[in-house]
Amino acid sequence: MRIDRQKVWEKCEGHCGYCGEAIAINDMQVDHIWPQNRAHQIPGLAIHDHKNLMPACRVCNNWKSTYTVELFRLQIIDQVKQLRQRSANYRMAKRYGLIEETGLKVVFYFENRQTAACEMLRETVRDVAKAQTQTELDWMRKRYGVEL
Repeated sequence: MRIDRQKVWEKCEGHCGYCGEAIAINDMQVDHIWPQNRAHQIPGLAIHDHKNLMPACRVCNNWKSTYTVELFRLQIIDQVKQLRQRSANYRMAKRYGLIEETGLKVVFYFENRQTAACEMLRETVRDVAKAQTQTELDWMRKRYGVEL
């Protein structure tokens, strides 16, 4: 199945579906909401179906990699903790008030857009979240200390 890059790009009106950064169509990467390496977990899933494709900037697509959307969200949340533990530069900047930890929830760009295409993306994310195993969800809760 050939992916129509123009249609994917238009889903979020030329923005990364995750961070919201404006992206030119030739810089856009096509992300699979349900990762390709997990296609076997959902029998009958057409992995390259238009509903499973998200426009993404290079940074978000590389970071998301083979994560599901919820695991990607938790990875982003975990960055503050990792910086606090491992970066003297971060701790120094925070000490002098240059950085403030807000504790805000990670909300992706597509989750706030009120368009039919973004609603379709939200539905796909809800559907694939149901496919995550209970074991994986329990691991995520334990690892990140958050309720999903």
